[in-house]
Amino acid sequence: MEKSNLGTSKATLSKLSMLSMLGLFAGTFFYHTALGLGIIPPVLGGYVTIASAALGLPFLCMIFLSILSTHKIKTSDAVFLTFILIFSTVVSYHITKEEYKDTATQHTYQIVNLLACYLIFRNIDFTRTYMKKTLIICILAMSAIIISLSSGGRFYIKLISSTPDIVASYQTFAVAYLCPAVVLISQVKRLKYRALAFSICLVCLYINSSRSEFVMLGIFYVAFEMCRSRYRLISPLLSILFGVIAIAGLLYLDPDSSSNRIANLVNLSEDNSSRVRNELAQDGISKIIENPIFGDYGNYEKGHYIHNILSGWQELGLLGFAFYCAMLLIPLVHISARVFIAGDRSRQAALCFSMLSSTIILLIFGKYFTYQLIAVALGIYASVNKSYLTDRAARAELTRSSSSQRIFFDG
Repeated sequence: MEKSNLGTSKATLSKLSMLSMLGLFAGTFFYHTALGLGIIPPVLGGYVTIASAALGLPFLCMIFLSILSTHKIKTSDAVFLTFILIFSTVVSYHITKEEYKDTATQHTYQIVNLLACYLIFRNIDFTRTYMKKTLIICILAMSAIIISLSSGGRFYIKLISSTPDIVASYQTFAVAYLCPAVVLISQVKRLKYRALAFSICLVCLYINSSRSEFVMLGIFYVAFEMCRSRYRLISPLLSILFGVIAIAGLLYLDPDSSSNRIANLVNLSEDNSSRVRNELAQDGISKIIENPIFGDYGNYEKGHYIHNILSGWQELGLLGFAFYCAMLLIPLVHISARVFIAGDRSRQAALCFSMLSSTIILLIFGKYFTYQLIAVALGIYASVNKSYLTDRAARAELTRSSSSQRIFFDG
């Protein structure tokens, strides 16, 4: 009876976590769409921070209550909360010194969002396919909005909004779309339906024009199929081919799509955004070289930070950056060993490896260190690793029980 009640409570927690994920990501998408179209006023401000605090706080309380009752904390939780503590300490120090207050305030919001993302995903049971229909409905609704409101081959709510200043950027829309998309793809069991879901999502991210998330979805899907399929190269290549054909069809039906920002990926040497990012990286690296131990927190114009993983060194200093890198690389090595050495082809292991690897690649080449999908990936790892350890303990208990029975009967 106790095991049955425990299983029911875990299923309920997982469903609530899935709802929280949709509330945070899909909720951001729908809120800012309605905001941009003038359907609602900005009653929840920018939504993300308020939603993160409201949805993440109950899960944070659960962790602390668990620590108080068991006097134990899971390693994944301890590591991530230590990173949050390090980051918060750095931010608090600069707030008290009244230095770079705008950056420190923004970092405070990002800490809330990172915590919520990690806490929500660590409580989702990825061994089950909870709420798949709800996920499908959300993805179809977001896809329909992207396609129907696109103009000139691009979905950009700010361009059609009478109040563009309060509407989220296209990158925020892309992340809000991408996160439920990868969860849905991981829940689809048959390859042909996964390929269909991937193709739809890839086309929508192309129209959205956020290059980072577009590339990330491609990397994620190739990695996922490599983990899941017996044919580690053929299946992902065929699926990518479906995605390319879908985008080619879009270009044929809507020639304006060829002027999309993502089209510049084929010639980055002439892309202004890439040149600016290279200049910002060089400037940031020079500041790191001048202050290698403590970094140079917030010493840049608004938005002119390093757009890669080295931003963590500039903001957190050498020790904070080393801890941050270890927090990412150790889970990646662990899940890689499970997938490619131990031969784990489960959906949850594939999701974990694909999310970690694609997010880290994105972080290395083009994302700020507070990119929220890092927290999502680490939350997925915590959930998958917890399930793996629970299953292993159950198998060990079953083995011991069987051995005891044999000894009893033999005796």
